[in-house]
Amino acid sequence: MDDARAWLRGFCVLLSNYYTVWTNAVFLLYQTGYLHPCLGTSVKLMLMTTSVGGAYITYVSPRVLVVKGVFPVDIVMQGWALQAGDFFSHHLPLLVFLSQDHQRGPRLPYLLVVSFYLLGHDPRVQYNLETKDVALVFSVVTVFFFLL
Repeated sequence: MDDARAWLRGFCVLLSNYYTVWTNAVFLLYQTGYLHPCLGTSVKLMLMTTSVGGAYITYVSPRVLVVKGVFPVDIVMQGWALQAGDFFSHHLPLLVFLSQDHQRGPRLPYLLVVSFYLLGHDPRVQYNLETKDVALVFSVVTVFFFLL
């Protein structure tokens, strides 16, 4: 029973700490109709942020990602496992979203979600990035933000 609790606690920590999980949860809520269609632009921006960040961590500046102290065992992702996880969690949701027709909507909800996330989480620590790496990812996403 303690092992089951540890795994459940690990999933709760995972759900609250990683922006990718937040984004995919919002994407699923949007796809299933639980979020208003006018939030499409904000959902797209969240998916783009996750995709750009995932590509940076996986291909531009490859690293070993370790989820330590969250589950009863440490989870280490590198090489093909990191690339597969990157595709399924960062790029596939964006590709599915882009393959559908969505109405344009406000961008403010995106800013609120990102601001709320950044208040409680430091992406430099969470994703083992330097300040210049975080600035680069958010600079690319800022371009998308103003172009949409």
